Amino acid sequence: MTHDERRVLRAFEEACSASIVSGFAVERVLARDLDDGGWGSFAMCVDGVEATRGMFAAEMKYSDADGAPVLVSFYVSETGVPASVEFWRVGDGARQCVPDVLPAVVLARDVR
Repeated sequence: MTHDERRVLRAFEEACSASIVSGFAVERVLARDLDDGGWGSFAMCVDGVEATRGMFAAEMKYSDADGAPVLVSFYVSETGVPASVEFWRVGDGARQCVPDVLPAVVLARDVR
């Protein structure tokens, strides 16, 4: 798992730990790249088990280096095990960055 992937996952862990996600530590997570055209999405394996993507839990939004909007979504299994972090970039091309200061995480119940 890259440094940026770990930072993004830690932000989701901190925002969701009390209400959505069953206890997990970022240190116990292994990442597997998803085939998303270079946007950086990854599935997770926690303690040797890869969870099935079940429900949308939270998101964050930021602007890529070229100004293109990027939406980062966090998905968990039906039992609250982290399943994937998926990056969605507007426009063509690979995601260019993750900002040094991460934007606020919005929980699924607050997304409008």
